[in-house]
Amino acid sequence: MNDAPVNVLPASVTAPPDTDQVIAGPPDHWADVLAHLALDLGFDTFVLMGQPEPQMLPKFIEEAAPRVRERVATARSLTGSRA
Repeated sequence: MNDAPVNVLPASVTAPPDTDQVIAGPPDHWADVLAHLALDLGFDTFVLMGQPEPQMLPKFIEEAAPRVRERVATARSLTGSRA
């Protein structure tokens, strides 16, 4: 498990903080980045934190999280891997 924090920002943020620990953009981009973190870097838990826009949590739950699960499951089924 990787313990490095990563923050997700809504697509409305055009200039995210100067850090490589922030994911800004639409939910499809969040899913791409989070799937990469899970598949390539071994992340197994993601925590949405901070003071997001009111619609951000539902968007993460309804749009990004299912895409991450699907991408990770598909990649793992193709490689026969759990890691």
